[in-house]
Amino acid sequence: MCKKILTNEERNRLVDAYKRMGKARILAGAYNVSERTVFRLVSQKNKTGSVELQTSKRGRKPKISENDLQKITETIIEEPDITLQEIIDKLHLSCTVPSLCRIIRHKLGFTRKKKVYTPPKEISPKYKPSEPNGRNRCQNSTPINSSSLMRAE
Repeated sequence: MCKKILTNEERNRLVDAYKRMGKARILAGAYNVSERTVFRLVSQKNKTGSVELQTSKRGRKPKISENDLQKITETIIEEPDITLQEIIDKLHLSCTVPSLCRIIRHKLGFTRKKKVYTPPKEISPKYKPSEPNGRNRCQNSTPINSSSLMRAE
């Protein structure tokens, strides 16, 4: 027997027919579904009051709620330099750093702005301070021999 996906209207008619007749085997054959489907739909109607497809209950549930997303956005706006781990610790989130990174990038639309690290100004050992004539020379370089240069003619 090939199983059939029922529309919401067919589901309602099936449950109503079961309540009138009480014979799941006959109804299952008429609607081309299993007896288990008939009993499941009747049970769903008794529990929820509806036999519609429950598409909202499918798939993995998000670990971050809409409220958490709002708090993350506010935190990032208040402290733009905050790290992902600091956000997790501050808001007590139950997700990993890579997950939070994806959420911030894709759901909230924030991009990461890398800070350019500039070390304190030091005189590099490769370079000498300015010479009296105003030219800087590299310590490790050798003087250029003018005889070894060739002119392009």
